[in-house]
Amino acid sequence: MIDHPAKPIRFALNFCLLILCLWMSACQRHDIKLEVVHHTSDQLECDRVFAESRKAIIELNEILIQTGALDSNDHMVRACIIHVGGKEVVLKLERSAKQDTDKIEEFAGEGYALKLTYHPQQAGTDTVYLGKAHISYGAEVTDMAVEGVRNRL
Repeated sequence: MIDHPAKPIRFALNFCLLILCLWMSACQRHDIKLEVVHHTSDQLECDRVFAESRKAIIELNEILIQTGALDSNDHMVRACIIHVGGKEVVLKLERSAKQDTDKIEEFAGEGYALKLTYHPQQAGTDTVYLGKAHISYGAEVTDMAVEGVRNRL
């Protein structure tokens, strides 16, 4: 029996396709999963809390990002706290800027970096902060829309 000459070529193409699929799945971007907490940290004098929506904060008491000040010996240090992998991660403010109505705060610590961009918007008698968060840890990256409120506790 004589083999068809296209069989080795078809096998090589299928093999290359398999290798390409495996390589693409290995290079896939992994997202950082922020964990929801239902209380502010004892380490932080929290002034704002952020979640996926104002409703999540007000009605469900869900918090993804907390911002405020850490009492560091003699002075206060602006910082934020996130929860990832079952642990509380403290990120200290590296840079703060204002661009038009947006406030941009960049925090870093324990290998994580968080860029929080938000602007105030009136919601009745309350102020809601609408924005986005960009969180990275090595090759892992997450971008998400966030809404925040002043912490009144």
